[in-house]
Order: sequence, then C-alpha cells, then structure tokens
Amino acid sequence: MPLTKNSKVSSNKWIRTLSDRGQTVVPKSIRDYLNVKGGDSLEWHVNENGDVIVKPKKKVSVMDSYGILKPEKSVNDVDQAIRDSKKVFAKKKHKEGRL
Repeated sequence: MPLTKNSKVSSNKWIRTLSDRGQTVVPKSIRDYLNVKGGDSLEWHVNENGDVIVKPKKKVSVMDSYGILKPEKSVNDVDQAIRDSKKVFAKKKHKEGRL
C-alpha cells in the first residue's frame, strides 16, 4: 500500500532481512514518504521504551546559511584596515632600524 503524507506510518509493517554487513533495504514506499534517496543520511535513535526511531537527517547546504551573519565592515573598511596595519608595521620596522 503506497504511503502519502496523510498515511499513518505506524499502522504499516515491513519486514526486511539484515545482511552480513549490517545493511538492510528501506522499502520504496517509506523512502518516498520520507522523501529520501540513495546517498541521503538517516538518523537512528532508541527511545526509553526501546523503540528504534529512524528519521531523515536534514540536508544543510552553505546556501541555507547565506545571510545569517551580517558583515560589520565593508570591503572598503577592511582594505583601509590592511593599509593602516601595513603603515604601523612599516613604522615599527623603521624605528627598529630594519627598514
């Protein structure tokens, strides 16, 4: 029976065999329901009742974080800070007689 987002997953039961390498196959209807495909990560948890809970791990890309941190300085501010530090470094070297 195919699952939909309105399906009650707990009312369905699948039995799969564990391979010698500890692998099993997630039924297609569950993969479709969870919107996961080969290469996606699953999180496994055991709750206090001993039930195993498997959930898809949220995919996070760099672009999901874009704009979270606002720059405090502009590019011009950074360029000016570099110029200023070069001047301070040059003065220090000159004072020490190494320039």
